[in-house]
Amino acid sequence: MSVRDSGIARAISDAADAQKSTADGKIVTFYQASAPSGASVGDLWVETDNNNKLWRYSSSSWQSAQDAGAAAGASAVQPGNGFGERQQ
Repeated sequence: MSVRDSGIARAISDAADAQKSTADGKIVTFYQASAPSGASVGDLWVETDNNNKLWRYSSSSWQSAQDAGAAAGASAVQPGNGFGERQQ
């Protein structure tokens, strides 16, 4: 019975180590005006001084991750464009 319990304990420990490794490698999201330094592949940057444009870091540079259709829709639904305004 102790050999069996030891195997279960080892499996649980291995699973916990794998989860910690996954959590430690999670994607980071930056909210700032200028491109962050020290980014890792998959990290996201919301460019706060450019209408919250979304960028994703690839192996060596920031690449636009903005969906063109979503960006156009977001621009259309701004105050003064007739959406959400009370019609008289």
